[in-house]
Amino acid sequence: MFDFLSPLLALFVVVAIYLRQREESGLFGGVAFVVMFIGLALVVSLDYFGAFIRLQLPEVIAEQLMEGPSGTVVAVSALIFLLGEIMLGISVVRAGVFSKIAAVFFMIGLIPVPLAGVFPDSVVAIGSIAAGVGLIWWGTDLYRLAGSESERAIR
Repeated sequence: MFDFLSPLLALFVVVAIYLRQREESGLFGGVAFVVMFIGLALVVSLDYFGAFIRLQLPEVIAEQLMEGPSGTVVAVSALIFLLGEIMLGISVVRAGVFSKIAAVFFMIGLIPVPLAGVFPDSVVAIGSIAAGVGLIWWGTDLYRLAGSESERAIR
């Protein structure tokens, strides 16, 4: 269930990050946002299937699904997500609006997540935690920046 909720809520964070830094991040930031959003939407779809549908299927059928073209779709979705998260992290670093350290936590932390079959579960878990730290850090940056901008708008 958390595998589904995490990327679902991340869609909102990605939109907020992009909207706040869209001028500073330029064209690259816009492209990074689109790739990241598509990658997250694909992951949300896969995680929804995994959390609510796959568990109800007989194991033989679930395995057969991953052996056919569906397995290729999962791999392509993972690669789009991986490309998007790296591009978004780079755009955050380049724009200079949000914490660069948080961007590094986000980028490096999420690298093993779509490659879960390649990395041990412990590395994926540590990466997820690191990425979560980056997202929480960005969330506090967003909150802080929203407060300072609303004060400025009142004056």
